[in-house]
Parts: sequence; structure tokens; C-alpha cells
Amino acid sequence: MTALPPVIPVRALREALGLTLDDVVARIKDQGEMASKSGLSNFEAGVRQASPRLALAYCRALGVDRHHISQAREQRALVAASTPALDAAA
Repeated sequence: MTALPPVIPVRALREALGLTLDDVVARIKDQGEMASKSGLSNFEAGVRQASPRLALAYCRALGVDRHHISQAREQRALVAASTPALDAAA
């Protein structure tokens, strides 16, 4: 079986790289895309879903492959989906 790459929450990755939201907005705008600090904050928190185009620009701004990131919304869904399985195993 092939090992899957690790999936990292976007905010944690940005912070680990030492980047601020302002840094990422500037990098996205350098790519010719529109972005705002509040929009990216909502994307990172899982409040709003980014368009595929913005998500790709975000990944490029951080220098990562899009398959290595996840939104907070996806993380919550994974935890919720695994909870019944954990209860059934006990």
C-alpha cells in the first residue's frame, strides 16, 4: 500500500512557515489573483470555502502541493466521521 502524504491544516502550515496573513495576501496578489486578509482568515478557519483558484494560489504562496493542506472544516469532518467508529470499537 502506498503511504499518503501528511495533510496539514492551512493555518498551522502558514504559521510554521513564519508567514502572516498579510504576507500570504501579498504573495497571492503577486500571482495576479484577488485576496483579502479577512477572506483568507475565513478560509483557514473553515468558515468559508475558497474557490479552487484561490486555494491553488494559497498553496503556491506557501510553496506546497494542494494535496498537503486541509481546511479546518475538513479536519472537523474527519474527526466527526471517526468518532462513531471509535465508539463502536470500545
